[in-house]
Amino acid sequence: MIISENSPFRKLPLLDRKTSLFLDGIRYSIEMADLAYSRLYSVLCKKTFTVLNQESSSTEDQIKTHIDHYEHVSIFLDAWSVIDSVHRLRELLLFAPFIKGGEGFDTFKQYTEKITLLRNTIQHLRGKIDTMVKHKFPIVGVLTWLYVPDPDKKIGYSCTLLAGTIFKDLKMSCLNPSSSNRKLMIPLDLITLNANEYSICLSDVMLHIEQITGIMEQQLKNQFKNLPNAGSDIFLCLHFKWD
Repeated sequence: MIISENSPFRKLPLLDRKTSLFLDGIRYSIEMADLAYSRLYSVLCKKTFTVLNQESSSTEDQIKTHIDHYEHVSIFLDAWSVIDSVHRLRELLLFAPFIKGGEGFDTFKQYTEKITLLRNTIQHLRGKIDTMVKHKFPIVGVLTWLYVPDPDKKIGYSCTLLAGTIFKDLKMSCLNPSSSNRKLMIPLDLITLNANEYSICLSDVMLHIEQITGIMEQQLKNQFKNLPNAGSDIFLCLHFKWD
């Protein structure tokens, strides 16, 4: 969980309404991206483990497949939800009147610039169909990830999930583990969404979100440390009956 229970984002004081809305929007964008990525990570771990451990007489190097259509819908739903939530976060950070940029913020804005372009391809899907036909793109993209269940064995699996119908001249891309210059997280990492001409590593995006969240939380603590908490996220349930 990127935003903890004790985060200053959950303990905002009474502020002017515009500032409060920006901060609430920033928090929910972070938490929506975090939740979607966590679900995506969990499902991909489970799916990959199931495929690799299914009973089969196939040889070790044979390509294995596992079809579960609703599971695939869930995977792409959460992958695109991460993109949409990060795009929303980026927009809020760009236009929040109290954010002046600086180290961390400028890096995040620059890194996530391509996310807006990717997000627009799915938001305006009807207008992209002809381009998809021309360049042989699948409808909502291709997801790739790296799975290393036991690093001591020095064996990993590069996995690919294609959305939609298999068609002529289809090109299936696989993830190259050397494409990352950071230490890999075990057992699963480098979850990457490829759609149209764009490719976004969601795992790297979430690391950037963790970094920018920590910077903002420290700033909020310093500014709000002597102010009373206004409270947030109220749930109300009214009891009623009828004849």
